[in-house]
Order: sequence, then C-alpha cells, then structure tokens
Amino acid sequence: MVIKLKNSKVLRFIVVIILTVSIIAGIVLGKNMANSYYMGVKQQNFYATKDFEIILNDFNRAAIENFIFYKNKDEISKLSWISEDEIENILNENIFLYNNAAKDVDNQFNPEIEMAKQDNDNERLNNILKDKNRQLDEIKKEFIIDKNELKKQLIDNANRTFMGNSSAIKNLPNINYIITNNKTKEVRTNIEEDINENSINKLKEKSDFYIIVDFDEKGNLAEKVDTNLSKEELEEFNKRYYSFFQKINDNNAKAAYFVSKDYLKGDEISLRKTDFDIKKSNFKKLIIGEMVAIVLMLLCIIYLAKYKKDINSSIIERVYDKLWIEAKVILWLLWVLILYIWAFNNFSTGLYLSKVLLLTFILVTGYYIILFQYNLLTKANRKSNTLEVLKNKSLIYKIIVYIKGTFIIKSTGFKIAAFVLLTFIFIFILLTFHKIRGSGVLSVSAILYIFLYIGFTIFYIIKYSTYLNKIVIGSSTICNGDLNYVIDENGTGILKDLSHNINNIKSGLKNSLSNEMKSERMKSELITNVSHDLKTPLTSIINYVDLLKNEDLTSEERKDYIQILDRKAQRLKVLIEDLFEASKAASGELELNIEKVDIVALTKQSLVEFDEKIKESSLDFKVKAPKEKIYVMVDGKKTWRVLENQITNILKYSMKNTRVYIELEDMEDKAVLTLKNISAYEIDYSEDEILERFKRGDKSRHTEGSGLGLAISKSVMELQKGKFHINIDGDLFKVVIEFPKM
Repeated sequence: MVIKLKNSKVLRFIVVIILTVSIIAGIVLGKNMANSYYMGVKQQNFYATKDFEIILNDFNRAAIENFIFYKNKDEISKLSWISEDEIENILNENIFLYNNAAKDVDNQFNPEIEMAKQDNDNERLNNILKDKNRQLDEIKKEFIIDKNELKKQLIDNANRTFMGNSSAIKNLPNINYIITNNKTKEVRTNIEEDINENSINKLKEKSDFYIIVDFDEKGNLAEKVDTNLSKEELEEFNKRYYSFFQKINDNNAKAAYFVSKDYLKGDEISLRKTDFDIKKSNFKKLIIGEMVAIVLMLLCIIYLAKYKKDINSSIIERVYDKLWIEAKVILWLLWVLILYIWAFNNFSTGLYLSKVLLLTFILVTGYYIILFQYNLLTKANRKSNTLEVLKNKSLIYKIIVYIKGTFIIKSTGFKIAAFVLLTFIFIFILLTFHKIRGSGVLSVSAILYIFLYIGFTIFYIIKYSTYLNKIVIGSSTICNGDLNYVIDENGTGILKDLSHNINNIKSGLKNSLSNEMKSERMKSELITNVSHDLKTPLTSIINYVDLLKNEDLTSEERKDYIQILDRKAQRLKVLIEDLFEASKAASGELELNIEKVDIVALTKQSLVEFDEKIKESSLDFKVKAPKEKIYVMVDGKKTWRVLENQITNILKYSMKNTRVYIELEDMEDKAVLTLKNISAYEIDYSEDEILERFKRGDKSRHTEGSGLGLAISKSVMELQKGKFHINIDGDLFKVVIEFPKM
C-alpha cells in the first residue's frame, strides 16, 4: 500500500501543489525579507534610513524657506525676498519667450499666407490671418504682463508656498527645530525653553536623533556638524541629500533639529519608526520561513526527479508529443506571457486567495509543460539523435526542406515549373489565336510570343543536348581509365553541377589510388623495418646462446654473456610491446582513462624524472610554464608516456651544446606544449615521414629505439581529442602538442 501511494499520480500531484505553494511562499517571503533587510537590518539606525532622511530634507527645505527666505507674510507682501533686478530679469525672459513663440507662429502660417496670396484667394487669406492673430493673442496673454501684475503673481505664489511649508512643519510635531539667521541673528524655534548652551545640551540628551549644522565664513561644513549619526552615516546622508546642507549654506543660516525619545502619536516619523522596528524584529522569522520554503522545494524536486521514470505517459503528454515544435514554442511563450502579466499586475499589491489560486494554476501548468518536454527529450535521446527528432517535429523545417527539394536545389524544379507555365501559355495562345487574330496589338504580341517560345525552346534543347553529350563522352573516357581527362564545366544549371561532381569523383579516385599506393609502400617499409629491428636482437640472442653452450667458458665470460642476453631480450620485449601499443593506438582500441589532470604539474614532473640525464647531457633546457594550474581532460599515464617520449628523443637526437626550448601556453579552450631542439643528424625527411611507424631521426639506426614513439604519441593525442604536430625548419625540430581543456 505504501509503495502504491509513493508512486501514485495523486501523491505526485499533491507534491506538485506543495512545490507550487513553497515557490509562492519563497517569492513572497523573499520579497518581504529583502524589504526588511533594506529597511531594518542593513540600516541598524532608523535615522540613517532613506525614509527618515527624505522627511528631514523636506522639513529643512520648508523651514529654511519660511523662516530665512520669506520670513513672514508681511515680508512676502513687501517683496523683500526678491530684488527689482530679478523682477526685471523675469519680465525680460517673458519677452524673450514671447518673441520665440511668435516666430514659431510666423513660420507656421507664413507659407499658407503666401500660397493664399498667389492664388488670389482673399477669403482663405483672411481666415488664415484671423487664426494667426488669435494664436498671437493667446501667447501674448501667457507671456506679456506688466510689472504690477507680475508682482501680484509672485506674491500669490510665495503665499501658497509659505502656507504649504507651514502645513508641512505643523504636521511633524516630533521635530524640534532652531533656525538662526546668521545675518540678522533672528531665531525661529518651536522649543518653549530659553535657547542657550545648557538647554541645547539637555535637549541633545533627551533626543533620539539630533543634528546641528552651521558653516564658517569660508563655507566649510566638516567642523560645523554636531550629530549623533556616525561619520559613515553622515557621509551617506550628505551623498544622497547634498541639497540639505546647501540650502542652509545658501541662506546664511544655522539649523538644529531634534527628535525626542518620547514620540507624539500619529506623526509620520513615529509611524515610519514603528514600521521600521516591526520589520527589523520580523526579519529572523522571515529567514526561518524562507528556509522552510526552500527545504520543501528541494524535497519536492528530489521526489519528482526520483519517481518520474515510473510514471507512464498520460493522454495529455501523448497529445503534447504530437504537437509541432512551433506549437510548443507558442505554448511556452503564452505561458511565460501569462505569468509575466500576473506578476506585473499582482506583485505590487497584496496576494489574496484568488490570486494565489491563479498563480498555483499557472505554476502547475508550467511544471507539467516542462516535465512533458523533459520526458520527450529524454526518450528521444534514448531512441535516436535528439537533433533528428527535433527536425522531424518541426513544421518550418519540413516546409523549408520541401521547398528546397522541389524548387531551390539546382534550380531544376523552378525551371521545370517555369517551362510548364510557359508551355500552357503557348498552348492557350494557339487555341485562342483565331479569336484575337484581327485585334492588332494582341495579335502581334501572340505571334511574337509563339516565335520566341519556339526559338528559345529549340535553343535550350540544342544547348543542353550538346553539353550532355560532352558529359557522356567525358564520363566514358574516365571510366576507361583516363583519370587525367577533365570535363568542361562552362555549362549552366544542373548539368554544370553534374560535370563538376564527376570531376570531383575522378579527383577523389586519383587521391584514393595515390593513398593506396602510399599505404602499400608504407606496409612494405614497415615489414622491412620490423624485420630488421626484431632480427638484430634475436640474432644476438641466438649467437650468445651458442657461445654459452661452450663448456670451456670461464665464469666471468659466462656472466658477461648472460648480461648481454638479458639486455637483448629486454630490447626485444620493448620492441614487441611498442609494436602492440602502436597497433592498438592506430586502430583506436587503446583503453583510455580520461580524467582531470594538471598539465603544468605533469610537464614539470616529467622534466624532474629526467633531471639526472639532463644534467649529464650538454644541453641547456629553457622551460617556460605558467604558475597557475591548467586542467586538461586526458589519460594521465598515456600522456606521461607521450611527454617521456619527447624528452627522450630530445636527449637522444639533439646536437650537443645547444639549447632546448620547452614552452607551455594557456589558450582559451586548450593548452599548447611546444618543444624545440636542434637535431644532431641532418633532417632529410618530411613531417609526415617522421610520424610513420619505425621511422627514426638517424636513418643509419645506430641509436636504440623502436621508431614507434612519435607514431604512438600522435595516435594517443588524437584519441584524447588533442593534436600532435611536427614542424621542421632546417635542422630545427619542433613538436607541438595540444591538450583539450575542461
């Protein structure tokens, strides 16, 4: 019963619902947690938050404008806050704006006026002039006013601003302020006590927040700010609201603001402070809730991933499988659009039950769409190539293939369709010619079309027949063994492509024969080299065995002969092992254990292993490798063999007292190891020849070695999806090895 329940579709659906609810909860809790972090946790001090700084900045602007700039209603009426020069500037600016607007009106109506004058249409001219004058009057009323009217407007605007500022100050009773006019020494405050140093110190002690701002004669602020904000908090406030301090400095004022620890209820500051404290205290609860939601999501995903294989395809999934890929894409886009519309319309407001149910439906639908597509791709990957399955399910791909196969390839289909159409027109003209015979232009056109059709048809038949005959003769010549014969490719259309393809087949056949001959030659050389390299140690072994049969040998001589036999036998063993390994590598049957390897460490380790031989040699090794690790995907043991072979060859074949350069480079998608040395023997072979099996750097074959090292190295690197190149420049021998990175 438990097993049935575990794998049942009902339980699976319940898990999907839980997954959906946990996703919704995670989104909502995450949003609230981020908000709480920004408002409560990131800023431990409410008075360093942006909310309070906006309130204080607006309050400061209102207080400075009312108490320093405007002073009072009497001063506003006297216009003492604005000079006569400033009023004149406003009037001049209005005249300037009026002139620009009048020019725009002239540019708009003048072309129409000129056209009406040219047409002698007085009625239309009068109407245009009336419209022009009406617009000029409206612009004049907007911009041109006398000085007294402007002063009245300025006073009205100042009064409205003054009243708005007074209301803003009154609505924030939790802020105690002291505004001092440094010029007149006048002080404005809402503090009932006498203002002196002692009373200010007591006020600072009772305040949850305070800031006192004053500027020296040079406008220096840093030494004139007294606040309980930290230095960092004050700097951040100054960055965000530089206008707060600028407003005080521009009006030659000193400002002090205090927020008491005993809040008055209903004030915006108290409401924001309460909200701040709630968010701060709820942050831990939100973290726990978010963790629970994430754990539930992970458990549900693990369950669904574990038991998805045991569920048979539903009817809906089978229907989904039959849809074209384009229909599935439209379905996906439609689902994403619905989810986006829901999020755009609902995340800015509260999440009610109906909205949660709608989001649940959207997410469950999306889950099943993703699951269906995942199952289909998994099945497709098991059955055949995924790309082929996608091609078979694409409507657009099938249409393109059909059109391409019918009309576009070689343009044959298009030509046939055009010929059929022209033939139908030709037949139609012949059948209806007796009706249009006496109709002049139609008759002449029909006769012209008939002659052109017959002429072009005969021309193309002769042209294509002649060219086709050349292709037939050429293909016969090639079939008879003349591989140097070239068919003329000056034709057009499908026949040109046919001749080109036959020439390519001929070239391919020549290359194939050449490669076959080369392969036979290599096989012959291989047999000769194998015979020679195996025969030499084997002959030595036979000879020394015959010598050991002599009973008159001393124990010293017998011991020497046995050592020689052992050395020759080991030599023979190495040759046979290399031969088998080369055969496996060339056939692709070599077993590889591909793993993550640090090629820098492997290269350095290879050099350390040969350290004694390097020191004994007269060669000067110059090694350049990155300090950082470079990870490549190779078989460590086989790659070690490749590096060992290259270093051995360098020590064996390099000219004495020369330098050897080894450089390891880190490329974008590969690591490149380059080894360069000067050959002690004359290099009279090509890069391809030295990579053949049983090829050595010294053709006299005085040095030991199987001649298989480079061939094995090349095959091993190619099996590891790497590359192995050899470049020869004079006596400079360079090996380039490319390793595939992770």
